[in-house]
Amino acid sequence: MFLDELPAGAIDAVVETGVSPLVTLEIRALGGAIATPSESHGAVGSLDAEFVMFAAGFAPTPELAAAVEEAVDRAKAALAPWESERSYFNFSERQIDGARLYPAETYRRLRMIKTASDPGEFRLQPSDPAPAVVPIMPCGRGDSGRVRPAGFEPATRGLEVRRSVH
Repeated sequence: MFLDELPAGAIDAVVETGVSPLVTLEIRALGGAIATPSESHGAVGSLDAEFVMFAAGFAPTPELAAAVEEAVDRAKAALAPWESERSYFNFSERQIDGARLYPAETYRRLRMIKTASDPGEFRLQPSDPAPAVVPIMPCGRGDSGRVRPAGFEPATRGLEVRRSVH
């Protein structure tokens, strides 16, 4: 979760919600080189938020996983008044509107290219520039902590990932 500012009310929210079962609730300062756009940096050439919130907990059982997820939801809700419009794919572990991942003009152009090249949105490659919605789900079987798009299988040897049909 990106934050545009960190006033006293936001700090109070961190103090109030950064409790067990969370093992960490961090606010990290952004800015500097990561906030400086450049045409050579690609579609997401900079991150223009002032801060990023990161929260995690230990979840070895389904019950603890649910408790950690609820605690993260409480922290995010408490910090919502200061949330940035933009987000970043690596910090999104749940479904997110693809428009939040790019600057508005970049997203518009990427969607135009995607629509022209794949009007049925059949193909999603690992580097696909702009799905309309990015569904995310945690992986199982020893892949804890890693996320992949829901309904997709990992690419093998550069092959495209194809959407599951339900």
